Amino acid sequence: MNTEMPLRNKRIAIDARPLSMPHTGVALYLKSVIRALCEKGAQITLISNAPLVSPDDLLINCDLIVGLGTNRFIWEQITLLRILNRNKFDIYFCGWNYGLPALYRGKTKLILSVLDLIPLNYPSVYLQRFTDRIAYKTSLQISVRKASKLLTISQASADDFTQHFPSYKIEPIHIKMLSVDPSSKSPYPGDYFCYLGGVDHRKNIDKLLDGFAKYHELNAA
Repeated sequence: MNTEMPLRNKRIAIDARPLSMPHTGVALYLKSVIRALCEKGAQITLISNAPLVSPDDLLINCDLIVGLGTNRFIWEQITLLRILNRNKFDIYFCGWNYGLPALYRGKTKLILSVLDLIPLNYPSVYLQRFTDRIAYKTSLQISVRKASKLLTISQASADDFTQHFPSYKIEPIHIKMLSVDPSSKSPYPGDYFCYLGGVDHRKNIDKLLDGFAKYHELNAA
């Protein structure tokens, strides 16, 4: 996201549903975006389909609108549409590939962040059922067509997007998500590798284990 754009006092609404999954990458990414916008002086409203619980102070400086709903597609296309029509936001930001209402015709700029297109890259793993494939592609197509601006967080994701949607332009963005003090000491003695990701297909854990085995083989005493 262009940090030079004037954001002070801009009314920015954000799809906050990922915050209900606090230990995921998308939640960490969204928290970084919210904090960055707050630091720029934007007025943030979080929109969710259920009450939010945050372990930090993230919600203190944000307004919250809860439109109850359990069906994701109905919530995005009907409930969210009503919320956007009733509130005059400058920007609505959706940070996890889809979630924009197809029938929205207001003046709020809709911004979509495409984190990755893993399901389209590996449909036999993540979209095995025909209905799942249709639902995912439909939601993604709607959001891509409705977005005033498309963003992504890596060049790899931008390249994947260009491959699947060659007629659309997408902008890579860079957001500092986690800072580590290089002088800080670990409470655990010795040398070790620490992996903090998931264990599903796209994480390539087998390659990580192969690499660790090779490292151990080359550096064994």
